[in-house]
Amino acid sequence: MRDFDGLAAALNAGIERFGRLDVVVANAGVCSGKLSWEITAEEWQETVDINLGGVFNTAKAAIPFLIEQGEGGSLVFTSSVSGLKGTPFNAHYVASKHGVTGLAKTMANELGAHKIRVNTVHPAGVATGMDLRADMLP
Repeated sequence: MRDFDGLAAALNAGIERFGRLDVVVANAGVCSGKLSWEITAEEWQETVDINLGGVFNTAKAAIPFLIEQGEGGSLVFTSSVSGLKGTPFNAHYVASKHGVTGLAKTMANELGAHKIRVNTVHPAGVATGMDLRADMLP
């Protein structure tokens, strides 16, 4: 999701093969557990690049096709319950997922005239292997 050119090429190949694009789901996330002031600059940047930048790249690649088709469509961005409130020990994740929520609200306002819906989903506690267990907390 961080490689816009690669993502756009995959999207183009899919549209070429299947003929159209109706629904786009941007679902990616990385996270680690630390106190906010202990997060390294590299951890912050990687998290924001993947969680927020990847969603932006996905939308940026897909929206021109949806608009050109002229029949509307749907963008669904996976945020998190952390995109609605400030959960402790993962400020970089929280900030990136709040960004996803804000990006979706802006794009919904911009794309409504094209009959393109933009929504977020906010899961919590999903067993993905990205587990912030209690033994990681101070």
